[in-house]
Amino acid sequence: MNKELRACLEGYREAGQLDSSGDFTLSQAHAERKLQDFRLPEPRLYVLNLVASAVAGGASQIKFHTDADELWMASDLKISDVRDLKNLHSLLLSGQTEPSLSELALGLNGILPIKPNKVNLIACDGKRTATLDWNGQHFTYSDCESSDDLPFVKLHVKERLGLRVARKFAAKLAGGMLPDSEEDAVFRYCNRCPVEVHFNEKLANRPIILGETPYVVFAPGSLAASHPLASFSRPQKSPGNFSGILAPTGRLAPWLTLVVRGVNFRLPEKALAGKTHPRGVVYADFLRKDLSQVQLVQDKTFEELLSQIQTLADSAF
Repeated sequence: MNKELRACLEGYREAGQLDSSGDFTLSQAHAERKLQDFRLPEPRLYVLNLVASAVAGGASQIKFHTDADELWMASDLKISDVRDLKNLHSLLLSGQTEPSLSELALGLNGILPIKPNKVNLIACDGKRTATLDWNGQHFTYSDCESSDDLPFVKLHVKERLGLRVARKFAAKLAGGMLPDSEEDAVFRYCNRCPVEVHFNEKLANRPIILGETPYVVFAPGSLAASHPLASFSRPQKSPGNFSGILAPTGRLAPWLTLVVRGVNFRLPEKALAGKTHPRGVVYADFLRKDLSQVQLVQDKTFEELLSQIQTLADSAF
């Protein structure tokens, strides 16, 4: 355990109270102070957690729209109970939170370093609808009347005027994409997402193109018709709860991409130590991210996955 993480956990323990389940609770003020220590490496990357939340929540599509100082996101992700959003910081700190909610909470927390003028979230679980509003110091939860009976989440973020907004405005006038914008982050890191992602009415997903090369496709069960791997030959049985495609050569980039809840994590070339060094795309939502949210935890589960991928490649090629 590194020193930063150890210090963080010790700080949580000092302010916590044990409850009957063995977890601890924090006052909102103390939780907010602690969470200031853990920000995303780049503020724009909060959109990756929003994508991950939607994928974990079973969404069929994710839509983003932006202009220079505003972002809107809408998806049909399914939250079990919107009342859980009352304790946003508990969702971040509890190890028992469902992934769709923890990713949503991380995304909302990740917005705050840009010092937004407004953050408004509307969520419906099919029975209840609620809103979360940022007032400059904390989020305020409210129940609201709604006739919707289908689950959804909608988010609106409005930034303060400043250099970042000016740069995005200039890029939009020039008809380009700002390299450090939310749009760039989605197109760069979510292009293998198993769910359709649209940003400003453009599809961020890229098809998997192999070229003339042998390949192997694997999955734990049948694939949805919309899955990126569904257009290939019938997959063989996966040795674990993951799916993917591997090839020894071809038009895919010469590395392995692990996709966790719709977000790409690129492994170095020749990350596998076997006789073959396959390239490919593997979907493994059970992998854990570290505190930075941009790296995977290389624990026993991670190592076992790489070993299983290597075995698949060695037997296929």
